[in-house]
Amino acid sequence: MKPGNTIILATVVVLILITIAMVLGGKTMVFLTLTVAGVAVASADFLSSGPTVYSEPLPPVLGGGGRLKRKTVRRTLFGQLRHNSTAMKRTLKFIRGRNRDFFPVAKPILLHGPPGDAATLNQLREAWLKDFADSKVDPTGRASSRVKYLDPYLAGIRASLSQWPDYKFIDIGASEGTITAAIANELGLDAEHAVALDIVEQPGGDAVTFARTDGQTIPFPDKEFDLLTMLMSAHHFSDVKAMFAEAARIAKPGARLIIREHGKTDKSSVLFYDAAHALYESVYSDETPPEEFAARYARGKFAEYRTIDEWVDIATAAGFQLRVKSEPREDKFDTVFAMFVR
Repeated sequence: MKPGNTIILATVVVLILITIAMVLGGKTMVFLTLTVAGVAVASADFLSSGPTVYSEPLPPVLGGGGRLKRKTVRRTLFGQLRHNSTAMKRTLKFIRGRNRDFFPVAKPILLHGPPGDAATLNQLREAWLKDFADSKVDPTGRASSRVKYLDPYLAGIRASLSQWPDYKFIDIGASEGTITAAIANELGLDAEHAVALDIVEQPGGDAVTFARTDGQTIPFPDKEFDLLTMLMSAHHFSDVKAMFAEAARIAKPGARLIIREHGKTDKSSVLFYDAAHALYESVYSDETPPEEFAARYARGKFAEYRTIDEWVDIATAAGFQLRVKSEPREDKFDTVFAMFVR
């Protein structure tokens, strides 16, 4: 019933009740009638106004990750983190594991710091540089630990390298190339046979050859590489299908593709992954200025996390065949691995 009709009906009922009360007489009857009439009018007014709905705008795509869709209001990474206790606990644990002395300094900033991502990251960055600048992330140690993770997948390759003349390796999304260099060293490959590919121009080095991608194409000819890796990089691809198709194009028949990724897509995990990225990029290093990170995150173009089965579907559609995959490890990043053959 329309709101106007509801009020008219209630008014008619009230008038009828009052008329009956006057005919029957008696103060008690009149009082009860007026009480019932008041309830009827109040109910009509409530119904006419419709139900009261309390709503909060949905959070944005978390850096492009997860399965949340951006609506009308953009929310910051750290604003969301402060309203998600599970993600906040994981982030604090991550910081404490990285540097116990920095933990008591960083904790109040994370819990009660400024609302903006850039402001929060700048406060954390200033605190880090003031007293902990010498505690930089050891890229060599980090690279060695990643190679250790990959050892079950590299063991078979090492054993059969002599059967592959002119063996070539490319690491897609290699960042500064330290992990690329560690893998090349593990396989005994020189810089001519090991390529570190990234969308950001890198300073270069002696251990590997650096190359750039535009995020959709890979600047190498068909059937060029025997081993391809995507180590915590595929979730950053702006065009995932295009990059996997390119990987298939440059892979030789029988080539191996190894991917390492985050293994979960729930809201809390996605927030934690994004927070860890922010710390690595804008606090522990100068890879990305806080303002740039905040702007990129606000645009919803930061990362797209998927389950291992979703990554398998994408790689298979590009032309790779699955050889082995893992379930999420019980480590700080819920790591999953998969190896494919072309």
